[in-house]
Amino acid sequence: MPLYVDDMSTVPKTGEPVSKGWHRFRIDEGEEFTSESGHPAFRYRLVCQDEPEVGRVVTFDCSLQRQALFNLKAVYEACGYNPGPEGHDPATVIGGEIYVKIGHKEYPKGSGSIRPEIKSYNIRSVNQPLPSPSRS
Repeated sequence: MPLYVDDMSTVPKTGEPVSKGWHRFRIDEGEEFTSESGHPAFRYRLVCQDEPEVGRVVTFDCSLQRQALFNLKAVYEACGYNPGPEGHDPATVIGGEIYVKIGHKEYPKGSGSIRPEIKSYNIRSVNQPLPSPSRS
């Protein structure tokens, strides 16, 4: 049997979130689903494009309820998709690339399980400069 040359010390453990900070992601796929609260939502699958996190996956859920479209709008704007009164299609931005600032959140609270957290104001176009480290 061959000896594989991967440095296993650099491989993240199962469930270990992508590191905090700004990363470039490709929107790999998306699907509509019903949230735990019974409302329509759209889940994007984001694939990290930055070393050493290349290939790591983060999902981002966006409500499809009128009063909660801010996450979806942030993704649309970062991808240069600006629909008007004609309606919108969340699948239109699949294949696009965006910058996302990843945070970490313990969920459920008190469990010790850390998950990536994305805020709508931390989504940027890849054509925009990222904030300076002192302001990020």
